[in-house]
Amino acid sequence: MAVYFSALLALLVGAACASVSPLARVVAAAETEGATVSALAVDADDGRIYYRHREDARTLPASTLKLVTTWLALETLGADFRFTTRVQIGPGAAVQGTLAADVCVEPSGDPTFASDRFAETRDAVSVIAERLIEPGMRTWSGALSYCTAASEPMLGPGWAWDDAGAYYSATPGRFVVAENVIALRVVSNGVTPIADAAASARLERLGLSLVLRTDADSDDLTCRLAPGASVVDCAVPPRAGRFDAKIAVPEPLRLFALMLADALDARGVLWTGTLAPPPAEPGPHRLLAEVQSPQLADITRATNQASVNVFAERLALTVAARLGGEPTYAAWQRVVRTWMDAHLVPKRAYTVVDGSGLSRHNALSARALVQVLQAALAHPAAPAFFSGLSIAGTNGTLRRRGRGGDADGRVFAKSGTLAHQRGLAGIAYREGKGAIVFTVLVGHHPGDLAELNRVTDAILNAIGAP
Repeated sequence: MAVYFSALLALLVGAACASVSPLARVVAAAETEGATVSALAVDADDGRIYYRHREDARTLPASTLKLVTTWLALETLGADFRFTTRVQIGPGAAVQGTLAADVCVEPSGDPTFASDRFAETRDAVSVIAERLIEPGMRTWSGALSYCTAASEPMLGPGWAWDDAGAYYSATPGRFVVAENVIALRVVSNGVTPIADAAASARLERLGLSLVLRTDADSDDLTCRLAPGASVVDCAVPPRAGRFDAKIAVPEPLRLFALMLADALDARGVLWTGTLAPPPAEPGPHRLLAEVQSPQLADITRATNQASVNVFAERLALTVAARLGGEPTYAAWQRVVRTWMDAHLVPKRAYTVVDGSGLSRHNALSARALVQVLQAALAHPAAPAFFSGLSIAGTNGTLRRRGRGGDADGRVFAKSGTLAHQRGLAGIAYREGKGAIVFTVLVGHHPGDLAELNRVTDAILNAIGAP
């Protein structure tokens, strides 16, 4: 579908969409196959319609829903907002080289804690290890816990059961560390796959075993950990090569403990303690370390360009806490309804239940998403929002889309992908002719990848027709 949207965007950024008739025939052919296409493109300044097709039809938005989430986050919290995660330590000093003081982490909802995407956060665990170590200390025997209960959602509402163990369904609870995933590399000669020893050892220390099968039905390594299971099942393509994947970790505090133990070990200190439940009552703790996230503008940029689901979910729940009084999906849904009402988006045009678009309960029309983008354009935070989208042919999920065509470098957009669903929404800048805001959602196409590629080719041919 990549070329499908490159072609459509090339049409949208053309002069007044003069080639709409060939495109209309291709869209009609796609709908004959069972797909539903909802599309709308309007002038960014005056709202004039350049292209429309079933703009009120609702379909799964997939990750284009992240535009709603990141925009509400920027509007509510401000582009310079930062999360702050605090780590506290109980009383005690190192005696004969052993520190027995307990340590607790106060979850802040920061989705970037210890993420390697940002310079501000990638060394968070090392900083905490440095602060923990005292002169002459060789062993830490204290317990590690949350300072208070962190019992927020394990999964989003409407997430598919077979997505639950995939990296993109990482636990969106109040404590996130290293995006709640472990990176795995597998090298295979086409017959015998061998996993990276360090990653395998890390999984074992988390109580997880790894199974590698050379029967993948795609060209990528795919790994899943079923809820409550202890076996990570990975399907490796039946060919020689090097493959990378991420594995969701269901217990972020345990992952944090492992990372902290490794950071201490690298400094010659052994942790012999255990994980513990939160203290029943606040004790005489003192601040050990304080870790700040990047600015929200940078978090939303990573959320949209790399389409990180756990980032989007935490932003949605943070907005829910700020505007709805509690960090729950029910509060998030109320917040979205209130915002949509204020911007005159009809209730029939949308159903929003999570923040990332992974839920199969979401539904949006092209008109609803264009209205969100139009509202964003009129806000002072618009530059931070639109500049943080992927650029066609340049970066993010659009780095291979539109390259060399009219969309290259001119279209800033968020893509969305689920099985049989594709979407794009954003803004296209037309040299000397202003900009257009657009949304294109293709839903329920029954074809496989080869069939979708043929749809792509047909659209390219339609646009290239004289």
